[in-house]
Parts: sequence; C-alpha cells; structure tokens
Amino acid sequence: MHNSIAHHMLHNAIIGPAEINHPYFQAFIKGFRLSCKNHYTLPQISRSFAGGSYEFVMHLSKTMIKDLNSLPIRYFNQTTASTNTVLQNAYRVVFGGEFVFDAWFEDFLLGLGTPCPTLLNSAKDRFSSVVKLEDISESTFRLRSFAWAISGVPRRILDYLKLEVYLVEDDDAQYGPGEEHSASLRQEYLRHGTCSFRTCLREMRIPASYLIRLLNANYSPQSEPATAYQAIHNWLLLQILEAIGDYTII
Repeated sequence: MHNSIAHHMLHNAIIGPAEINHPYFQAFIKGFRLSCKNHYTLPQISRSFAGGSYEFVMHLSKTMIKDLNSLPIRYFNQTTASTNTVLQNAYRVVFGGEFVFDAWFEDFLLGLGTPCPTLLNSAKDRFSSVVKLEDISESTFRLRSFAWAISGVPRRILDYLKLEVYLVEDDDAQYGPGEEHSASLRQEYLRHGTCSFRTCLREMRIPASYLIRLLNANYSPQSEPATAYQAIHNWLLLQILEAIGDYTII
C-alpha cells in the first residue's frame, strides 16, 4: 500500500492527476520514441550512453550553462557602513584594490580547478553522490555547481527567475538556521563560515565577518591554503559543493 501511495504522489507531483493512457501522454510517448539518425530512438541512445540514462541527462545539462551570461545573478551587499569599511581596508591590504562584491564573486565563479586539493579531498565525504569531482577542471564546473546549490538544478533557468547572492551581517534575519533554533547554533554557523542557501527562493547568503577573518589571517606557502586568495576560493567552493542536494528554504 505504501509503495502504491508513493507512486501516486510522485505521478501527481510531476505529471498531474491524468493517467498515462491519456491521449496527450500517448502522443508525447509516441513522439519521444520516434527514430533519430541511424534508426535509433532517444531512449535507446540514452540507455546505451556510458553510465546509462542518468549520465546521459547529466551530460546534456552541462551544455546549458556556457558562461556567466547563462546565469541571471543579482548581488546585494547588505553590510553596514562600518563593516564595509573594515572589509575594504582588509581587502586593500591583501589585494591592493577596492572590494566590489559582484566582481569578487564572479572572479570565483570563473576560476578553474581546486585551490586546495588536500582540503577538498578531506571534505568530499560531506558532498552528495551527485557531485562529480572529476569535472572540477572544466570551465563551467563552478558555474554549474553554484546554480545547483542555489536553485536545485545544474542548468540554466528562466531569466526572470533571478539567482540572488547576499553579503550579510551576522545578525541578518534570513541567515542561518532560523529563529526557531538557538543563538549558539547561529554562532557555530558563523564560526565555520557557513553560507546559507534557500533553494526554493534561489538565495545564497555569505557572512561578511568570515570573509574579513580570511582576509586578516596569516598564511604559509608550505600549507593549505597558502594565500588569502586560495583560502577564500576554497571556502566558497566547499560551501557550494556541500549545499548541492540539500534542497531547503533554510
């Protein structure tokens, strides 16, 4: 009985109440099974693909995000004037220029590979099984991963469905585990630099205090991360990869 209910729940959520023998779906199935080149059908092609139908669909999804223009991102720097001053000073000491939120984040999105291989390897057990680290050197890996973490899908979405990235204060009302949880849990989030994702709303919130902490930290060329640049990129990369598959409004 439970299996039957689960089937109907999934069917109604994806297709609706109509049965599969409805003329609309029969016409769709007939078209879906039309022969392609060399008389193969699309189901035959997907099943014969290395890794099966799942890998076929995942491979197709990668082609939809080509560059930054594929993602409708909006940025909101919601830090106070005093926090922004501290951030600007710390950023200027390390990088010698002005901190511009959107340019800073997009520099990360366009990065290649992993800045800290050892730290990435130690964290991979926290990633969902759908994360394919063998693709990490691809030019769109970070773009796809970011889209997946913030929206729940690793592909381009409609332009009017904006992806919103916020730089926030520690007391931001929308950051972290929510008011129903203890203040100590919020402090744990902040201490570890946890970025808050709300996939239903397509939002990501980045704690400014942790970014400032990474900018002010001391680094050694003999360890990971060796520089503030590596530390920041490693932080954002791990936060995004850990969020994939964890669909939530929290």
